[in-house]
Amino acid sequence: MPVRGSRWLRKNGKHRDAEIEVTESNGLSVMFKNVVGGAHMGNQKVDPSKVYTLPYETFLRQYVVAAGAVGSGGGRSFRQVNLPKPPVYEAPPANGKVATVDEITSAIEDVSPAQAQAWLNRGGHNRPTTKGRISRYARVMGRGEWRLNGEAIKFDRNGLIIDGKHRLLACVESGVTFRTLVIRGLEPEIFTVLDIGKNRTPGDIMGIAGYQNRVAVASAARGLIFIQATGRYDPPTRRELEPLVTHAALLQYVQEHPEVVDGVLLANHVRTGGLSGGSGLLGTLFTLLLRVDRDAAADFAEALKSGANLDVDSPILRYRNRLITDQRLPSNQASREHLLALGVKAWNFWRAGEQVGQLTFHAERTSGRRGGEAFPVAV
Repeated sequence: MPVRGSRWLRKNGKHRDAEIEVTESNGLSVMFKNVVGGAHMGNQKVDPSKVYTLPYETFLRQYVVAAGAVGSGGGRSFRQVNLPKPPVYEAPPANGKVATVDEITSAIEDVSPAQAQAWLNRGGHNRPTTKGRISRYARVMGRGEWRLNGEAIKFDRNGLIIDGKHRLLACVESGVTFRTLVIRGLEPEIFTVLDIGKNRTPGDIMGIAGYQNRVAVASAARGLIFIQATGRYDPPTRRELEPLVTHAALLQYVQEHPEVVDGVLLANHVRTGGLSGGSGLLGTLFTLLLRVDRDAAADFAEALKSGANLDVDSPILRYRNRLITDQRLPSNQASREHLLALGVKAWNFWRAGEQVGQLTFHAERTSGRRGGEAFPVAV
């Protein structure tokens, strides 16, 4: 690694064999000054006062350590073409808790954006990165929601990254230091067996937190957050709103709104009557109704389940018939929003004591196209 005072030689090009001295290196870039000109410059003395800067990785491609020079480390190249690099082991920081097994070490470290970039500059064996994943991690870090969770940044015995590139890129993008477990000294070949497990889903998080009906609860919370933020179950900007529905945000929402669990329980009760819709979607509906009137919501659910004593033009019966005839779960978010909106409208008509010939909903279109109805609000 280029350190202050070390001497390096230009490997090729017009100024091949020119000798330079490193004045500063921070892992992102290397600053240096010329000491002796190269073979094509007659080895004449050059202006030693001018300081040049190159990106860290570019510098390592262009220069090798000068043999025998002060601070050179004995003339070995940091990066030798077609030769394996010697093992690189770093001492863990003072806050690290170290456990050593043979030559494998682990430590809990605070990784700054500069340190993350320095590690990235070395390269490694990693799957192709995904911009969306990096941005999502970066937003979580930026909001201070990232937690030490046992997942590690892993290095092989040559000091190259074999797991954790997305997290390091997110650290650089966010500009925020994060705490993580770091493991060093692994066999380079283990990258072939990394990342083959199943990612945790929002339902998994709810289950770990002790919630029953975990998938439905997570689904209902997601829909309710979108409605609260935009007034729509299926907002046109849904992708931009993904930071609102991270695993941590969904869990926090359910913890702060226990009526979500009650809404899902009512949904399960209704579905025992042979109705479609899904517990998550109907759980969203009944949570909205519970927030208006808990007793009325229970009566609405019971009438919807049984269909007993309902007039032919009852809005509850109209909605029930829809849930009976359409036994397939809604195939996309727009269809789910449509079914949810019909439920809210049936509730509003029922509360107002109105009869209806049919239930309809025409969602608002995107900007620049024909308008439609706003998503209904339960009253």
